[in-house]
Amino acid sequence: MAGKVVNGESAVLNHLFEVEQNAQALTLDAQREADKRISSAKSAADEKFKAAYEKIVAENEQLYEKSISEIKSKSELEIKNFKERILKSGKTVESFDSCLDKILFA
Repeated sequence: MAGKVVNGESAVLNHLFEVEQNAQALTLDAQREADKRISSAKSAADEKFKAAYEKIVAENEQLYEKSISEIKSKSELEIKNFKERILKSGKTVESFDSCLDKILFA
């Protein structure tokens, strides 16, 4: 009878050992699956972020180029208008000479 008890206990222990191994394998599989899902989600989030970032950069570059173009056009027009005003004002050599005489020889 003692032999049956030992065999029974041995069978129970072997069964418990198998259950523990199955649980360990299941836990390991679950961890691998979780790691795979996390990695996949991270990759997807990184791609989404990169696309949004590149869109913002492209929009800002367009705004920058547009602003530069507008500023350049405006400054060129102001320089042109200034030159025209100077040319239209004409030379007044006599007034200039008179002003110099007053300043230098007064």
